[in-house]
Amino acid sequence: MRAAGQDPAGAAWALLTPAHFAIGTEGVTALGPETLDLDDAESRAFLDALSTALFPAAEGWRTAWLSSGEWAIAHDDLDGLDAASADRVLNRGVETWYPRARRLRTLLNEAQMLLHDHPLNQAREQRRLRPLNAVWIGGGARERGHALPADLLIDDRLRAPMLTGDLYTWSEGWKALDQGPIGQALNAARAGGPVALTLSGERLARTWRRQPAGTWQRLKEKFASPSASVATAMESL
Repeated sequence: MRAAGQDPAGAAWALLTPAHFAIGTEGVTALGPETLDLDDAESRAFLDALSTALFPAAEGWRTAWLSSGEWAIAHDDLDGLDAASADRVLNRGVETWYPRARRLRTLLNEAQMLLHDHPLNQAREQRRLRPLNAVWIGGGARERGHALPADLLIDDRLRAPMLTGDLYTWSEGWKALDQGPIGQALNAARAGGPVALTLSGERLARTWRRQPAGTWQRLKEKFASPSASVATAMESL
């Protein structure tokens, strides 16, 4: 669950992801915004249509356009409503991840009804483009405004190939990481500097930190470098 942004008023924010729900013989698969070829103007028009009908300002709703493939909504009703992030849902069956909270289910269903045969989608069909027939609401939370560490490096080059099942690009991404940030972190660790590495997966995230080494530990490392089971670490994520 991710908070979409910081709000001094303390409103509960949620991410809103435009999507296409494709109905197949084995269920409904959520296809992400990268399959819709949305330009900024069209993306804003879809968000405006949803805001007018489902998220009116007169009822306390707020909306924010973040990019063509990511929007945000805010309302007190979203506070504490747990839902899977879009990363868990896209390119997979939606039934497994459909939220339990009735309020979220209602919003998702109402969005589908609004988007069905909407003039914006009629225009897309004339251009032979996939209709934007659904959205995904990625939970709700009150942003606490915690600042990230200044020296924190976030690298998400593995995210897209993982979501699309592109094993070649995923493998090449690991090679680039080994030669770049991970290699740099390894060199820093060998030099005795403070290093922390966090790997995030679908189920959880794990962090490894280099602890200050005592005399005996430094002596051991001279003859045998510390090692870990990569397979075990990745499987737990």
